[in-house]
Amino acid sequence: MDIDSKRTKPMTFRIENKILEKIREEGEKDQISVSNLINKILKRYIEWDLYAPKVGMIPIPRLLLEKLFEKRSKQEIIELATNVGKNELEDILLFMNKKIDWILFLNWFKMRLQNSSIEIMYTIEKNKHTFIMKHGMGENWSLYHKTIFELISKENYKNPVDIKYNSRVISIEFYE
Repeated sequence: MDIDSKRTKPMTFRIENKILEKIREEGEKDQISVSNLINKILKRYIEWDLYAPKVGMIPIPRLLLEKLFEKRSKQEIIELATNVGKNELEDILLFMNKKIDWILFLNWFKMRLQNSSIEIMYTIEKNKHTFIMKHGMGENWSLYHKTIFELISKENYKNPVDIKYNSRVISIEFYE
């Protein structure tokens, strides 16, 4: 991101009273200004909401997704990730960003998770990237994503990627 992209410009526009009041309330709860909250909302729209329906993303209740995954065998999960999940995510990433690479994929995935109820942490220290996703949706959900991460990293990243998982968390570490 270049330095000009962080600059702001004043603008005047009208917002319905009910919407503005709700934005003020949410800003106070999160201890951020109305201006920062509106920027956050607009950024989410530009980076995510604008594309989500175009690439076939739909909201689905967490419990339903969890139950659908838990009823499948490990082999079915790996086949689903390999034959459907990886290709779909690559198509979405290509549509939204016009290219595919490992870091871009992780940043996109992080953005996707920020717009859900899944907790994430992504840090970079001395060229070591650590990406941790806390989901609590079961081992099959972790296995599905681990498989996709492995496939995409092998095709789009030259360095080794260490992926660990359990029924609650997925951890990815790699060096740049």
